[in-house]
Amino acid sequence: VCFKKVGYPMQPYPYFILLAVAWSFVPILGGLVLYIYAFSGGFDPEQTSLKFKLKFFVIGAFSAANGVMIIFSNPYVSGVLQTMLLQATIPFTMLLSWTVLRSPTTRQQLFGVVLIFGGLVLNLAPKFSNGGLGDGNKIQWVFVFLFGQLPSAMLSVYQESAFRQAKCNVIYMMFWSSLAQAVVLVLCAPINLIPGIVSSNEPFFKTLENGARCALGRMAGCDNAGFLLGGCILTMLLTSLVQALVVKIGSAAYSMVLITLVTPVSAIAFTLTFVMGSHSEHMPAVTWVALVVLLAGVTVFRLPFALTDLLRTQCKERPEPDLEENKFESSDRVRLKAPSFMASRMGIVSSEYTAAGGDPRGVFFEYTRDRSKSWVKAKPGLLCGDPPSKDTASSGSQSV
Repeated sequence: VCFKKVGYPMQPYPYFILLAVAWSFVPILGGLVLYIYAFSGGFDPEQTSLKFKLKFFVIGAFSAANGVMIIFSNPYVSGVLQTMLLQATIPFTMLLSWTVLRSPTTRQQLFGVVLIFGGLVLNLAPKFSNGGLGDGNKIQWVFVFLFGQLPSAMLSVYQESAFRQAKCNVIYMMFWSSLAQAVVLVLCAPINLIPGIVSSNEPFFKTLENGARCALGRMAGCDNAGFLLGGCILTMLLTSLVQALVVKIGSAAYSMVLITLVTPVSAIAFTLTFVMGSHSEHMPAVTWVALVVLLAGVTVFRLPFALTDLLRTQCKERPEPDLEENKFESSDRVRLKAPSFMASRMGIVSSEYTAAGGDPRGVFFEYTRDRSKSWVKAKPGLLCGDPPSKDTASSGSQSV
């Protein structure tokens, strides 16, 4: 809702919105990283390596591509339609997971994807048959918004591939990926010079200057632009942090319910006058039916993840084995739960961070050193997440 509303007064300045939001995250998340570093013993050496930073850069590049396509099309796609098109991330992610990661696909997930596509077609078909999309939608920008979910799906698949066996602190990942996103957006600035892509014909730097003036309320029609832009930054940051906490402290089932509810709540919000003012939208009966079908598809698709989380919760209730009584052979390694990412189109990094490490200091300190315990470097040949051997456990040092 915030991004849709800020698109009205700042329609000629989409790239300023992108740069302002992306670069504002850098000092905020950087401060959190410094806080974590100061009150812990430092981050896991593996994730501070150049190899990991390159992975974060790829994440930021995918996020930047998604942001460009979404923000540039934002003024020309209605809010209700946006909420529905965002769900296209799910079938895109499933298709990429199947082709790239060779992930198995269940009939239930396929049925969920069919329902999602059915909801989208049910909403768009009558508008195409009437010769236009209506509601201020422009067909070319609708497709740009739709395929803007493809980089988000590629991001999720890459995260799953890159971090399935790696330790990763969520705040550390968000900082470096948001920094990479901001840098990539600067490098992609020439996009703003493509004729017809923005409503302003001003030079690029003049556009940035006027965007800043609009955000400060120094241009006509920009009275609340700065407030709305600040709302975008704040809501994105809180969404990313709260999302991680919900999955960590609650469960994937609880997270599934909340994330699924975002779509109908957002769609209804776009129709409320006290939320959208003069830009409130009307939802015809066919759109309501399409929304119900789409939500049924999302629920059917996500349900297996909730059931899997329930089984994991039951397993956690079992007593943990004593390291002194169990030998871990290299051919029979027992890995800790690895990060699992699934697109939810929320936050600066559209992922559900579920790498539960169970750190008693809290989610922000996972995969950091503990000052109260000594740190030992992992033995060569051990994968991330492998338990320490009996020799390591009996040496008086404990891995964190």
